Amino acid sequence: MTPSSQSPRPRAVLALRSPRLRTLLIVYFSLLLAAAMLATGMIVYRGGYVAAERLVESIQVSSLQSIQGELDGYLSAPMQVNQTNSTLARGGFLDLENTAGLVSVLWSQGTLFPDLGTIAFANDRGEFVGANRPENYVVLALQAQTGGAIRKLEPGPQGEITSTILSEKPGYDARQRSWYQDAVAAGHPTWTDINLSVTTARLDLSAVTPYYEPTGAFRGVFLVDVALPQITRFLQKHLPDERAVVFIVDRKGALVGSSTGSVVQRNGNGAGLERATATQSADPVVAHAALYVQEQWGGFSNLQGAVHGTAELAAGLHFISAAAYRHGNGLDWVIVSAIPEAAVTGPIQASAQSTLALGVLAFLLTVLGGVWIAHWVANPLAQIAKAAKAIGAGEWSEPLLLHRRDEVGELAAAFNGMAQRLKMSLDALSQEVALRTRQAHDLEESEQRTRAMVRAMPDILFVMGEDGRFVDCQSPNPDHLYLPPGEIIGKTVAEVLPPESAVAFTDLLERTRAEGTLQTLEYTLPIGDRDMFFEARTVPYQQGQTLALCRDITERHIAARELRSLEQQAAQSQRLEAIGTLSSGIAHDFNNLLQAILGYAELLSFALKPGSPPHEHAEKVKSAAERGRVLVQGLLAFNRKEPLELGPVSLNREVEQSVALLERTLPKMVSIRTHLAADLRPILGDANQLSQLLLNLGINARDAMPEGGVLQITTRNVELSERDCATLLDAEPGEHVLLEVADTGVGIEPSHQARIFEPFFTTKEVGKGSGLGLSAVYGIVQNHRGSIACTSTLGQGTRFRIFFPAIEDVVRMDGPAPVEPGASPTGKGTILLVDDEPAIRDLGQGFLEDKGYRVLTAANGEEALARYRGHWEHEAADRIDLVVLDLGMPGMGGRKCLQALQGIDPGVRVLIATGYSMTRQGQGILDAGVAGYIGKPYRLDELASKIGALLSEE
Repeated sequence: MTPSSQSPRPRAVLALRSPRLRTLLIVYFSLLLAAAMLATGMIVYRGGYVAAERLVESIQVSSLQSIQGELDGYLSAPMQVNQTNSTLARGGFLDLENTAGLVSVLWSQGTLFPDLGTIAFANDRGEFVGANRPENYVVLALQAQTGGAIRKLEPGPQGEITSTILSEKPGYDARQRSWYQDAVAAGHPTWTDINLSVTTARLDLSAVTPYYEPTGAFRGVFLVDVALPQITRFLQKHLPDERAVVFIVDRKGALVGSSTGSVVQRNGNGAGLERATATQSADPVVAHAALYVQEQWGGFSNLQGAVHGTAELAAGLHFISAAAYRHGNGLDWVIVSAIPEAAVTGPIQASAQSTLALGVLAFLLTVLGGVWIAHWVANPLAQIAKAAKAIGAGEWSEPLLLHRRDEVGELAAAFNGMAQRLKMSLDALSQEVALRTRQAHDLEESEQRTRAMVRAMPDILFVMGEDGRFVDCQSPNPDHLYLPPGEIIGKTVAEVLPPESAVAFTDLLERTRAEGTLQTLEYTLPIGDRDMFFEARTVPYQQGQTLALCRDITERHIAARELRSLEQQAAQSQRLEAIGTLSSGIAHDFNNLLQAILGYAELLSFALKPGSPPHEHAEKVKSAAERGRVLVQGLLAFNRKEPLELGPVSLNREVEQSVALLERTLPKMVSIRTHLAADLRPILGDANQLSQLLLNLGINARDAMPEGGVLQITTRNVELSERDCATLLDAEPGEHVLLEVADTGVGIEPSHQARIFEPFFTTKEVGKGSGLGLSAVYGIVQNHRGSIACTSTLGQGTRFRIFFPAIEDVVRMDGPAPVEPGASPTGKGTILLVDDEPAIRDLGQGFLEDKGYRVLTAANGEEALARYRGHWEHEAADRIDLVVLDLGMPGMGGRKCLQALQGIDPGVRVLIATGYSMTRQGQGILDAGVAGYIGKPYRLDELASKIGALLSEE
């Protein structure tokens, strides 16, 4: 109806203009609404089936997207947890060796993600630590404590480890598990295959991440279990219709989850459980939909993207949709939905049939309530919506003004109060966030400084609780710890340290707590293959705890011990040197006495009839003098003053010759064994002295084994380092030859070992030892620039180790030609015999004159010079042919006399005869031009032979 078709009474229209216009508008609006609803109903009714497919496709796409979004959120959490733990461990915030701390972190993560299963870590030793918050247990497989068994423990309220064992399985090694090997093989975060739990009929999926140190070293695998029944709940939650079916399969067609429930079934023989394939599912809709996917779209393995279709299934016509679902790190599934036709077309038909009835009702409701609702409800709600938008934009200054006392007015008042409280809360929250941010920043800086200080300290840091248990342990060097940190934390001192150290350390802690001051302690721990020394300093700490800093002082102890050893060696060397100087003086005077005794005994022997009692007495005097001579030679050898004939020597040859003599000398119950190196290097030595050394050591070993035993002689090449020489007196670094002589005898008392090389010191009974055997050995070793060491244990034997410097020269294996003994020769010539002992002068003069020589004598150097000069200057035809000169005389002395004689006659012949032995200084005298040397006491025939040899050189 248009305005031109209205009644021709304009006045009436003008009078009723306002209400009639409202009525016309309401009627016009109502008719338009009725027509629109009728047309809509017809269109819906006619095009319902066409729109159904589009609606189904939209529903399917929406449902798939919803399921995919839910899966993405659920499956991202495990990988995120593993990545977070790797980041914490790599940054030093998660100690993987601290079992209790690791369990606490994993337990707290289970609180944040309650839908996840076990969160765990397995290290490269096969040990496993995990926490399962949904099922409320902790699992441990620590090989050092459980021998490889995996234990399921009941945790405390905060996830702490308790001793309550829920179950235990032996022989567990995480490195043998497929998920561990999958992570190692992949080298990056990945998903494992789906596993079926035969006890709970539940499917589990694991997210694993291999963990590498910042240095690149592999340390283990982080793991998070995902319970696949949760996916079934997702599918049931997001069904487009209660009659629809949605399921997920892997690319092999095995069920992962289904809105119908179980994805596990009995195997063929009914004896166990197995994963059901979609085509063999007990639900007919799932089975037929899976067959349709295989027949129409080539199966699950080839499906890419999303596809849609219609199929006649066992329960009627269904709309089928399948979409590939991929999640990072190798997860590849397919989501399939089946929506029955009745779920879509039924509502459309019912809606079309009731459209007309609803149209009438809607017409009436629109006319009667449209205006009232628009003004009474819509306008206040619009104002509230406007005010809410303003608050959302941050405008808080304009309150909502509605002066009404009904529910809308109460809503407006409540809205204003909520807005005011929200503003106050946001202001307070902003201040709290700023404060917490500053505090967190300050705390992080403090923790970084503390960690840097702890890492920079060379000391081991322990924090001890008030109950005496270890609370924390930090060490820059794990090799300095008696036990790993994981085995220390939570235990008492008595449970960690050896008994003796534990008692001392416990006393230290008690003193610290009682006195409240710094306390110190030095203690020893057997770590590795040696004893290590530590210095502990303890101070009171917060909340009744005690802080202990322990420093490794092993090197300081070793240096102090070596210094004490060197001081002892130096003292012994000085003592032996002093004794040697004394023995040298005694030897000189004793040699002069022995010379007279031996000489007159020889003269008596020559003068008496062989076999007569006087002759036998003279021979016994000679024998006693000879023994005294050997005794003096031992003193001189100890003092390193015996003249040497050094040359390249094979020590093996000297050992073999000495062993041959010892085998004839030692008792039969002493067994001699040798172990001689075939490639032994030569040394620079005197064969006679080396032979004496071996004989003395052999006789000493014999006396130490009165009941028999084994004498072992060993030679080999060794190289001494600077450290070796620190414990050997007079040794120098380099190549050496080692001579080792060991016996299985009674051993030496520890208090006697420092004096065994002193002359006349012996532990034997009176009359069974002179005390010069080992002192002579010591002197011979010193003569050869060697070093000797002795170790002995009571009841187990003694071992001497002698180190000789090695040389490169080739050793001549043939010895010197033996000298055939014979009668002392006679001769002619003038001899000047110079000696301060009258008995020696008279003895020598009488003997040599009997041999045909003309003999002149002098009691000192001055008298000798006067006689020689007189014969040289005034009696040229009767000059002195040889001077027998003693070095040790009062007055001028033999050395100055020699120089003066050479000044008179550069060609003078001098035979040195002295009770002193030729040291390096004496060797210099020999090199200065003397004709020869003979040591006192000498036999008269030796003197005659030496003089005859020198005079015959003309």
